[in-house]
Amino acid sequence: MRFILTLIIIFFILRLVLKPLLRIVIQMVLSRIAKQGGSFQRSYTFNTTKKKPEGTIEVETPTTKNNSKNNPNTTGEYIDFEVVK
Repeated sequence: MRFILTLIIIFFILRLVLKPLLRIVIQMVLSRIAKQGGSFQRSYTFNTTKKKPEGTIEVETPTTKNNSKNNPNTTGEYIDFEVVK
């Protein structure tokens, strides 16, 4: 019985002491995040403004005009395939 009473007393003492300390620590951490978050938010919005509207498609074409079919450099890579039934 005495053991349980001491545990309950220790629990309440720790609760009374740690609760204000944790509030102070959390406030300090949140204020640091808010200070650093401003620069992150600015860089994030800067990068998102460069994006194109959703649904737009951009196709890049090669700049060389030598598109002969006999040229092995422009025909691409041969890929062997099998028919799966």
